[in-house]
Amino acid sequence: MVKKFKLKKTILILSQKSDISTNRVIDYLIASQKDFYRVNVDSDRLVDVRLDFEEGEVTKFILYFENKAPLDLNDVYSCWYRRGGIPMFPLPEMKDIYELFKSEKISLKSREHLYAESRELHEYIHWYLETHIEKTIGSQSSAHINKLKQLTVANSCGLPIPETKILTNFKNTSKATLITKSIQDILHAQDDINRYMYFTEDVPADDINDSIQFYPSLFQHKIEKEYEIRIFYLHGTCYSMAIFSQADAKTQTDFRKYNFDKPNRNVPYKLPVDVEEKIVSFMHKINLNCGSLDLIYTKGQYYFLEVNPVGQFGAVSQACSYNLESKIAEYLSN
Repeated sequence: MVKKFKLKKTILILSQKSDISTNRVIDYLIASQKDFYRVNVDSDRLVDVRLDFEEGEVTKFILYFENKAPLDLNDVYSCWYRRGGIPMFPLPEMKDIYELFKSEKISLKSREHLYAESRELHEYIHWYLETHIEKTIGSQSSAHINKLKQLTVANSCGLPIPETKILTNFKNTSKATLITKSIQDILHAQDDINRYMYFTEDVPADDINDSIQFYPSLFQHKIEKEYEIRIFYLHGTCYSMAIFSQADAKTQTDFRKYNFDKPNRNVPYKLPVDVEEKIVSFMHKINLNCGSLDLIYTKGQYYFLEVNPVGQFGAVSQACSYNLESKIAEYLSN
């Protein structure tokens, strides 16, 4: 018997409500009259799911969101994991579980079990998308990659890295010029009054003494750079931008401390072929097909700093006229 195949037609975009880059990509999809389905992890509510296996095959896999059309995962032919992913199935209220068991301890355990059940389903949904869709940009499984692992893999691919240490004190540490940064993603925290962010910071020389004990922290020998390079990587192609942040005291150590009164000069940049080849090798080894990489250049050497799988790319797109949003839309559409 000849098996009939249904032509898939939906572009799935997993994002957040406020992401401007997603809006710009969608503008191109609308202009080219492509069918797409956007899920915002922070505003869309998953209310029902239907998954059928028949003779070992997934014949039906539909997600239902509040006030939206159903999403048929078997109709998706390309997926862009911008950030966030599919939201978790909501848990029942504690009071409703308590009504069933009349025991706080059992109710808490039951709610924990339901959360674990929802988590398993959540994991399977993303695994299914990653393994059953031919064209993907990003993925939930690679949305976070350990920075220490990044440094190790980058070095193995021939990309030099700054001298790096994890310390809890400065005993037996040379009096080198150090910077410190978060081991994982930077912290964003705010209350009704203040907003806090972790940046890369210089370590004052007076702080490097034997008397201070602190939580395990990442330090690197400071490299006096000539300029920084932000690279948006998409399926084997590097779109690079040089950032001349060194001339401004505010942005010397971390260009993300933007000087809005006198912005850094950003220009299109072409990396040497061998450096691009090392970046491609690194991205393959670390299992990423998309991401924003940061390098610094000094004295003829390119140093790898990090890659953010879901990093911002709007500045690279606009400052260098790369029109990356159009390229993403084109990849998802073809």
